[in-house]
Amino acid sequence: MKQLKIADIAEMAGVSTSTAARVISEKGYVSEAKRLAVEKVLKKVDYTPNIIAQELRSQRTSLIGHVVSSDYNNPYFAKIGTALDKASEENGYHLLTVFRQESAESEQKLVEELARRMVAGIIFTGGVASSPEYIEKLIKRGIPIIMIERPADVDGITKILLDNYEGSSNSAAHLIENGHRNIGFIGVQQSPMEEVEHHRYSGFIDKCRQMGIEENAIHTVFLNNYQREEGYEGIKKILKSKNPPSAVFVASDILASGALQYLYEKKIRVPDDISITSCDDSISDSLAPRLDSVSFPMEEIGRLAVNMILEQSINEQAVPKKIILGTKLIKKGSVAKIKF
Repeated sequence: MKQLKIADIAEMAGVSTSTAARVISEKGYVSEAKRLAVEKVLKKVDYTPNIIAQELRSQRTSLIGHVVSSDYNNPYFAKIGTALDKASEENGYHLLTVFRQESAESEQKLVEELARRMVAGIIFTGGVASSPEYIEKLIKRGIPIIMIERPADVDGITKILLDNYEGSSNSAAHLIENGHRNIGFIGVQQSPMEEVEHHRYSGFIDKCRQMGIEENAIHTVFLNNYQREEGYEGIKKILKSKNPPSAVFVASDILASGALQYLYEKKIRVPDDISITSCDDSISDSLAPRLDSVSFPMEEIGRLAVNMILEQSINEQAVPKKIILGTKLIKKGSVAKIKF
């Protein structure tokens, strides 16, 4: 009889490989029903957990590396980090987060340090500074790589993406359905390499066109980066345009916080004088007023990223995936309904 792998045990028990591994290694939470199913298979095939545990990558620790942009002060990245930390703990692992400057050299030093610590895998959040060739070398070394939202164009990595097009499209529809026909978009400058900015803009513009909004009734302002000060300048600029909009979609909560500061200083009320929607729902509940915002499934991002690390670290045959997660527009009262 061939020696069974953890993937075989998982299939026989009708659970995922990572679930079987958690039962075998006695790490992390598993529901009672799934635990009993795995233990039943282990008993049936006459394998003890210690023997099967040799299948685990013995040269990997219970650490998961997390490389994040130095722009971690953006609450959006902080929320992803929190979700990853929670998912790691639930699986009996610990998240080791390092912050890189915007250079390949800085990033590679940090990644090599993670590799020396024998992490089970590495998750990149907010893009990657290293060259595709360097990422390919990590993959060849057998290190599972997960990239969230801004992945490198490299085969062999799992990519977890968000449907930014859908989110901004729904925001545009929300404004138009509430009677707004003169509307604005404030976002970050697009580049050929950044699909996030492109999708947030194109989703909004395409929906406006589909719903009959005239080109000259769409005001757009592009900013340099996702900083509060940029949002302040963005709303200032858009309101100085000829025939300013009655409603504006701002492409992130951090930008929206700056926009609200300007509106407060000018005694422009939301939604009485102008309607605002935002994107990422990272701090919209903490703003005054609370903003309608496109919410991303942070906990699902964390769960998927960690599970894929565990699947690939246990089963070398696990296939990297491209996962696109949907969004949801959360309405909180920052859009007024007007007659048209």
